[in-house]
Amino acid sequence: YEPWTRTIEAVPGTVQQVAVLVPRRRDLVLATEPPGAQVWIDGVSHGEAPARLQSLAFGRALEVRARFEGGLEVSRSLTIDAELPERIVLTPPE
Repeated sequence: YEPWTRTIEAVPGTVQQVAVLVPRRRDLVLATEPPGAQVWIDGVSHGEAPARLQSLAFGRALEVRARFEGGLEVSRSLTIDAELPERIVLTPPE
């Protein structure tokens, strides 16, 4: 979750909402090598690579797929977290 700080004063007999938890978010670039392959994210076409996805919530699972010239395809499952690189590069199968 996004960092949050606040000073509160405890008053007997009262209830206070302390925080609203907001999931952390990050951007992701989906690229291909060679560049220009058609890309899909969760089954939705995003045109030619690279594709930029913005403000993805941590914990979100994605299925990414690229179709290269000649019809070769590659797909990968990703989960958005702090360990995932900001740029993902898909390459055609050998």
